[in-house]
Amino acid sequence: MASYTDYLDGKFARKYNIITSFGQIMDPLSDKILVVSMFICFVASGLVPALAVVLIVAREFIVTSVRLIVLQNNGEVVSANFFGKLKTFTQMMSIIWILFSEVYIDLWKNHFIFSPPDVNMINFIQNFLIWISVILSYISGVIYLYSNRKCISLDI
Repeated sequence: MASYTDYLDGKFARKYNIITSFGQIMDPLSDKILVVSMFICFVASGLVPALAVVLIVAREFIVTSVRLIVLQNNGEVVSANFFGKLKTFTQMMSIIWILFSEVYIDLWKNHFIFSPPDVNMINFIQNFLIWISVILSYISGVIYLYSNRKCISLDI
C-alpha cells in the first residue's frame, strides 16, 4: 500500500505540476526508509540474506550522500534515473512477493499436514528478485556517481 501511495503521489504531482524540492528529496528518502526497514525485518526473520541488505543499505548511503553534495554545491536536486526507478520497483516487487509468499505458505501449512508443493520455486523467485535488486542498485549507483562526478571533489 505504501509503495502504491508513493506512485499515486508522484503521478498527482506531475499531473498538476506541483513538484517541489522538498518532495524531490523526501520521496526517495521515504522509499529508502520503507525498503530498508522491510528488508531488515526480513533478515531478522531469515527470509533475506543479510549480505544483500548490507549491500543495498551501503548503496543507499552513498547515493543519498551524493544527492546531498550536489544539492549543497549546485543547489539542485538529483532526480532518480531509469535504473534507480527500476531498482525501487524491483525492491518493492521483492517485498510484495515475500509478504504474499509467506502468507501463502502459512495458510497452506495451517490447512494441510505437508509443505506447499512449490516452496523451492517460491524461494528461487524470492532470491532472484532480491539479487536483481542488488545488481540494479549498483548499476544505478554507478550511474549517479558518474553523472555527478564533477560535484564530488576528492581534494584532501
